[in-house]
Amino acid sequence: MATRKSFEVAIVGGGPAGLLAAILVAKTGVKTICLAPRPKSIDRRTSALMRGSLDILSDANVLETLLSLSATLDVIRIIDNTSHVFRGPQVEFDSAEIGGDPFARNFHNTDLVKVFHEKARSIKNLTICDDAVVDIHPEDDCVKLDTESGLTVSVKLVVGADGRMSPCRKAAGISAKISKLPQSALVFNVEHSRPHENVSTEFHRNAGPLTLVPLPGDNSSVVWVETHDEAARLNKLDTDDFKDFLSDQSFGVLGKISETSPRAIFPLSNLSVSNVGRGRIALVGEAAHVVPPIGAQGLNLGIRDAATIADLVSKATKSGTDLKQCVDEYSRSRRRDIVTRSGFVNLLNRSLLSDLVPVQILRSSGLAALAKIAPLRKIAMKTGIGPQV
Repeated sequence: MATRKSFEVAIVGGGPAGLLAAILVAKTGVKTICLAPRPKSIDRRTSALMRGSLDILSDANVLETLLSLSATLDVIRIIDNTSHVFRGPQVEFDSAEIGGDPFARNFHNTDLVKVFHEKARSIKNLTICDDAVVDIHPEDDCVKLDTESGLTVSVKLVVGADGRMSPCRKAAGISAKISKLPQSALVFNVEHSRPHENVSTEFHRNAGPLTLVPLPGDNSSVVWVETHDEAARLNKLDTDDFKDFLSDQSFGVLGKISETSPRAIFPLSNLSVSNVGRGRIALVGEAAHVVPPIGAQGLNLGIRDAATIADLVSKATKSGTDLKQCVDEYSRSRRRDIVTRSGFVNLLNRSLLSDLVPVQILRSSGLAALAKIAPLRKIAMKTGIGPQV
């Protein structure tokens, strides 16, 4: 016999954005359940979380636990290593120019999930259920969720954090535009002989960026974007050949590469939706948007999604409003941020891939302006770390 339970809000998905949404929503006092099976594989990625995201983690009472597991990004250095005729100069964004606080902190995704899980399980009105949702039935006054174990959950609001193939998005009838890119990202971590000095270095290359992001100690995470074929070739290289090639492609900025973690490869794509909510279902994280790994926008957008829906739940609860009303407001309030950030990332990625001379001139001129004009550089830095929720 199926078990039936009722909650106010259900979060479907157990990644960083989903778990954070569960914590923040439950903190408003509503009876909440998070439904997601434990991951079957290790997430090798790291996430650089900007100042606004760190403030949200602080509000969720998880930041202090995570600080010792992260490294700061005090300087972001961009080096144009394309073969274009028109190339831009090196640009350095130094956080000291806008107040001195770091731009971001870089975390292992596994650490984020572990700490979020621990926090979530300590919240009395939050139930964590390691169970997969297999059917979603939106109705006028509720949404019913059937799980793999035979549990049926009835809720007033669903927060879909169930990834780019989101069943929640499909159940809500929200259309998605998915564009496969001619690129894959190779992701791994390294130890190195030269201190990174909390500088994140981005080599902009024809196939995409090669980014070295600080981790605690003499360690860095690497996101290496290449064509599918080249990424596959690199992934098959033995450790010594791979380290030598990485040192060559990164011009030895980190010194001798002494160790690499297992590599993971991710084909890149864009995903955008017609809206991020409909009926009683709101989408957060990669259910709502997917962008290439440029400028550390992906999870930062997802964290702002989580904070926004939690804030709207809090306001609806205090006013006695049906939680369904949160969804339309959520869609309106998140649209500008998502469209603007996604558009910027996609424009920058296309500018690297483009063979058109006018595009190359525009890109190199933009980098030159940022390098030479301090007020413009400060505006770019302040825009990059926000907005606040």
